[in-house]
Amino acid sequence: MTSSATPLSDTTAVTAEILNFADLADRFVAAYNAGKQTETAYTDMVADAGTQAGLETAWLQAYYYKQYWMAIEHYLTDSTASSTTKAYKDYWDVIEGTTGNATNQYTA
Repeated sequence: MTSSATPLSDTTAVTAEILNFADLADRFVAAYNAGKQTETAYTDMVADAGTQAGLETAWLQAYYYKQYWMAIEHYLTDSTASSTTKAYKDYWDVIEGTTGNATNQYTA
């Protein structure tokens, strides 16, 4: 390999490859530095992940809160077949049907 007097303007394949390698090496170092924990991209990613986790936690809490109230409604609705309230109402309907008066004062 011979040296060139003007390596930055030399168009030989070897010189072009060396310059290409040097450019890629510089880009690698820049990409590595951008990925360090001290860089803004990393801290932004951590902040975004924390925000997303907060949103998902809030959604799950709301979902389970809704499920809780749906279960309460299920047991307190007299038209739901397996509800405690329906069993209570049916019991007093039978009592009223056999005695002729509503002693429970149940109102739907």
